[in-house]
Amino acid sequence: MIDGPVLVLEALAAGCEVWEVLVEVDAAPEVVLAAEAAGVPVRHVRPEVLASAVDTTTPNGCAAVASRREATLDEAVAAAARGPLADRKSTRLNS
Repeated sequence: MIDGPVLVLEALAAGCEVWEVLVEVDAAPEVVLAAEAAGVPVRHVRPEVLASAVDTTTPNGCAAVASRREATLDEAVAAAARGPLADRKSTRLNS
């Protein structure tokens, strides 16, 4: 689970596999637009529903259900050095 508009937007922009976005009514319109543009389903929920879905004490208005990519420390450091989109671009070019 990814919590908060900044992290959800970064995940969408990086091309992460996001399955669904949960958004409180009238919260994070930029996340709704980005998710819809990426073809990710958006579910508008009440604050208490979002609060029960995330681990944070004070939810930030939206969250996303996404896959988590496993990596060793060396792989993560190398990917960070290349930049956030480097792996996605090279994977798509080699497919």
